[in-house]
Amino acid sequence: MDERKGLRIKFVGGKYNGKKGWMDTSKEETPELYYVLVDYGKDKKTKATYVTKPSIEIDTGESPSCLADAVFERVPKVSEAVNKLCRELVECNLTLENSQDAVIMNIIDRWNKAEKVQEEKGENAVYRKVRWTKEEQRAATAKRLIIFKTTRDRYCYDCE
Repeated sequence: MDERKGLRIKFVGGKYNGKKGWMDTSKEETPELYYVLVDYGKDKKTKATYVTKPSIEIDTGESPSCLADAVFERVPKVSEAVNKLCRELVECNLTLENSQDAVIMNIIDRWNKAEKVQEEKGENAVYRKVRWTKEEQRAATAKRLIIFKTTRDRYCYDCE
């Protein structure tokens, strides 16, 4: 099956949400579907199947650049919930052009309420531990500093 392994992917929705795999190079995609190989880990076999196109993303192999990125990458339920929210907002004809500020403010209000509810739970509050290593933090910080420096050099001509 190794000869069928194409581009490395990650599943971001559906039955295989949170798993990784490869594009299946032995079959052509259709307008709605990709043929894929699902990686079940070291001890289990690879499964050949198909998924809808919104269910996958290219796996770049890059480490998360911040804790929020780590949460989206490593807590599949969160990523899937946000993807679903975005699809439903678009179905309601909300676009970044006509509604971005209002949607963001609405989310911030709800986020603040959720934080208060979590705090009120006290010792009964449930928290998820998301792995984001010191090495990832250092690499992300170094990357941000490089981006900041190049952006600063490009746009801040009178800076020293």
